[in-house]
Amino acid sequence: MTMKLKNVLEGITPSKRGDENLDSRSLYKDLKYNMGDYFARVRDLVCAAVPDNLCPTLDCAITLKLFPQFVDGITIGQRTKDDVPDECDRAQNEKAMKAWKDALVSLQQNPKIATVSLMRDEVDRQFSQFHRFAEEGSEFDCTIARAPTTFATVSKNYTNLQIEVEDCWRGPKAATKCLDDAIKLLGLSSTKEMTQYMTGALADRAAQGKLASKSCSTDPLGYFKKGLNDDAQLFDADFNDLDADPGAAQVLTSKHNRSEGGTSGGTDDER
Repeated sequence: MTMKLKNVLEGITPSKRGDENLDSRSLYKDLKYNMGDYFARVRDLVCAAVPDNLCPTLDCAITLKLFPQFVDGITIGQRTKDDVPDECDRAQNEKAMKAWKDALVSLQQNPKIATVSLMRDEVDRQFSQFHRFAEEGSEFDCTIARAPTTFATVSKNYTNLQIEVEDCWRGPKAATKCLDDAIKLLGLSSTKEMTQYMTGALADRAAQGKLASKSCSTDPLGYFKKGLNDDAQLFDADFNDLDADPGAAQVLTSKHNRSEGGTSGGTDDER
């Protein structure tokens, strides 16, 4: 977390900080295990470094992400018909669910915090995760019906707002609405620069080749196999092997760095 905070503060110019050393002791002093309190402390530390002429302290707000992986939840999903969760995964998720609910309650009860569930079509979420992080040789069957994870479903009971991220990708007006709906929970309103940043990020990813040219959205009956360099092969409806029938497959490419978090759709919600 200290490294991430340093990266954020380095982008604030000029900064109130008198040196380049980040004193993060305030994040942990007398801290009990409470995610809401911890996130509020992160906000105070970041906002203390923002010049008043850039953003008054009272108006300063930050966004933080909370993934089930933070509490050891497993959300990789089912990639093929033979790939089903085992008893160990189920047992781990049962224990993770308690920690997940505890974290959500701590956020819900903190008056300084507003929360949003950023939802995504489950097939697309799982494919995005497969495309970016699966090992070479892994396979993905788009035809399997996939319900949202229990972590996603439960979160709706604790958050102030639920947003379907696909609705935000329909253009500048849709992006502005998503931003307005979210930040008005803090008594703020969006700016033109915010919308441009949100829509521009998706355009930049496309220009850099970071969006899949083929996916379950373009080929809902598709069957993909992960190749080298984060390429994936799309097989025909009969699952013909590429070596047996080279004409049966198309190749989708992406320049993803596997250490990079997030999804191929411009959001990090897929975990």
